[in-house]
Amino acid sequence: MKLFELRVHKGVCKYVTFIQQSVLEIRVFFFIFAGGIVAFSISTMHLLRACSVPEACEDSETKFPKHILGALSATYFFMSGRLDPVSEELNSNDWAFHLMMVVYFFFTVIVMLNVLIALVNVAFMKSDATWRLIESRLHYIELAENLSYHIPGFRQTYNWFPKEIYFHATAQEVEEYEEMVRVSEGKDDPAIKELKAQVQSLEHQLASQQEREELRFQELKDLLLGRA
Repeated sequence: MKLFELRVHKGVCKYVTFIQQSVLEIRVFFFIFAGGIVAFSISTMHLLRACSVPEACEDSETKFPKHILGALSATYFFMSGRLDPVSEELNSNDWAFHLMMVVYFFFTVIVMLNVLIALVNVAFMKSDATWRLIESRLHYIELAENLSYHIPGFRQTYNWFPKEIYFHATAQEVEEYEEMVRVSEGKDDPAIKELKAQVQSLEHQLASQQEREELRFQELKDLLLGRA
């Protein structure tokens, strides 16, 4: 909500738009990243706390959290170097745990974080290009709207200047959106309904006329072939 409110301020609206568009562009990556964190959290819990003998589990002295939320938090902050929950395990000779930590740091710190930086860079460049295009459109629309105020009666005629302007939609998408709004609000224009009914009636008439023409052509063809 705060980001949405900041979009109306001239000094920061451009950068807030960049942030929103960049996050939307790489939203799939965040799901992949979160899946990796969850997988490593569960693996660490299983490696440090799971055991086949219940008595041995009670004697476990690891500081790694028992609950999944704490495990997720601890695993996430491993990326920042906060290794207190597993400091004792890192000083031990548990080769399985050391191998998993090597894989974890390679997956998160080396691969995923660098991929995240690259994706944000690409999304930022794409948003910058989109922003410049929208800014140029808004500039011309602003000039046209300002000029329209100096012509008497011009603003009252929506056929000359559109009431709403859609920047990221095609004509078909705008028509479908307006149709959806009319149906949802129950404000479908009776004139449009009548016009659609007339169009459908004309389509049926044309189809039936075409069938009659084809049938007549076939009869004429059979007649000519019979005489020959």
